[in-house]
Amino acid sequence: MRDFHDPKRSPIYAANGALATSHPLATQAGLEVLKRGGNAVDAAVTAAAVLTVVEPAMTGIGGDGFALISQPGKPLYGLNSSGRAAAALSSAMLRDQGWKEMDDASAHSVTVPGVVKSWESLLESHGTFGLDAALQPAIRAAEDGFVVYPRVWSDWTTCQDKLSAQGVGSKHYLIDGKAPKMGTIHRLPALAATLKVIADQGARGFYEGAVAADIVAELRQRGGVMSEEDFATHTADPCTPVTAGYRDIDLAELPPNGTGITAQIILNLLERFDVASLAPDSVERLHLELEAARIGYAIRDAHIGDPATMGVTVEALIDKAWAKGLSTSIDPAKRNNDLPPVDPNFQSDTIYLSCVDRDGMAVSLINSVFKGFGSGIVTEKTGIHLQNRGAGFRVLDGHPNTIEGASARCIRLFRQWPWQVTNRAIVLA
Repeated sequence: MRDFHDPKRSPIYAANGALATSHPLATQAGLEVLKRGGNAVDAAVTAAAVLTVVEPAMTGIGGDGFALISQPGKPLYGLNSSGRAAAALSSAMLRDQGWKEMDDASAHSVTVPGVVKSWESLLESHGTFGLDAALQPAIRAAEDGFVVYPRVWSDWTTCQDKLSAQGVGSKHYLIDGKAPKMGTIHRLPALAATLKVIADQGARGFYEGAVAADIVAELRQRGGVMSEEDFATHTADPCTPVTAGYRDIDLAELPPNGTGITAQIILNLLERFDVASLAPDSVERLHLELEAARIGYAIRDAHIGDPATMGVTVEALIDKAWAKGLSTSIDPAKRNNDLPPVDPNFQSDTIYLSCVDRDGMAVSLINSVFKGFGSGIVTEKTGIHLQNRGAGFRVLDGHPNTIEGASARCIRLFRQWPWQVTNRAIVLA
């Protein structure tokens, strides 16, 4: 039992379902779905769609979608709907233009948005109703307006300079060059119209036709090379989640190109330490967790990319024997100064929600524009702000996370890192 005089949250208990989101309006919309007999996927997609309207700094239909679904007696289900880079874009092109690293405000950092396709795919595979019904609360919020909540306002204000610098964003998301004031009602009529097109035509209304053409035109006039064909060929891909144990708990993550296995790597590193004996807020425990995280992020930055081009296997990266060897580099008394700095382009903002229904179906879902308001690029006609997940690519010949993939040079690359303790468990793909 916690101290009820200590201002912290209690566990949630519910008989017929539960939903946790980052915004009351989204939670309310999802719970209404559960009350009407919809299942966890119906509620999760409905809530996520509302979030793309009422919490725009964190998510939007110009972003990506990821999901894990658990059902009693069935295998875990994963869905990866992160979009590909423009087919015409290459590292050589960027280097010829003088690039040494990705620019997170450039049209080149925008990959095909995958979230709309993820919603449709989830509803078709596990839901009980269609995308048209799931989008209605989001359409009402965009058309009638929504109150700007304090936390949303705080996030919004940190991005107003980005939106102003990118131009069109001021039209849809700023008032006289500033974020809407806390407590005011903000409307997004262009986004409402776009959502109506998607509700009427399904995901095809986003990836083909006028909406896709508007996005491509916006990127092209900013020097991008995205094409309408890039949009039309996007797929949301079911995948088998990667499961790894930490003591008596199983942690499931989507496989790469996502970076979820980083959490499993970090927990593997911490497993040999008696973390439970240390106070959660103690210097000693924070030090161990920070050191393990720094190693985990260094591994992420060096090795994780598109699975078709990674130089090592997922199984090797989450191998416990290898992690045990790596963990010997963690000194409980001091910082390891041999680790490379964390890639700053992996610092991101997003929403997360989870939902469980009365039948035990559980959904873990992320809709992400990567950084706050993504690239800051907003389409004029359709009112869509576009993610900048492509900022995570490396303009480095032979790295596994380049736009077009890796060469054999990635093998030599990872052998140079000082935290490479043993070569035994690293299996070349």
